Amino acid sequence: MTHPEVTIDPAVPVPDWPLSPLGRQRMRLALQQPWLNRTRAIFCSAERKAREASGIVAMHLRLSPIVIESLGENDRSATGYLPKPEFEAVADDFFAQPEKRVRG
Repeated sequence: MTHPEVTIDPAVPVPDWPLSPLGRQRMRLALQQPWLNRTRAIFCSAERKAREASGIVAMHLRLSPIVIESLGENDRSATGYLPKPEFEAVADDFFAQPEKRVRG
């Protein structure tokens, strides 16, 4: 499972972006999925959005999420914030040629 929508703020480092209100609502809706009750462990990255999403599920299941630093998402530290159209183009390039560095 991945986190849903986040609050994008160019002034905030990407790893510190929180879930948006819609993202939190979608996580609460996910709690209704029958397969979720078979979950016995929850792992997440240290990014705020991942911790928030896993926390919602963990509280519902009475589990404690395990934070693993190496589970971080795409490292955007070299690019920082990119407007959505530019980000989508860069992401497309990245996934089309994962063995090459996007933008050098």
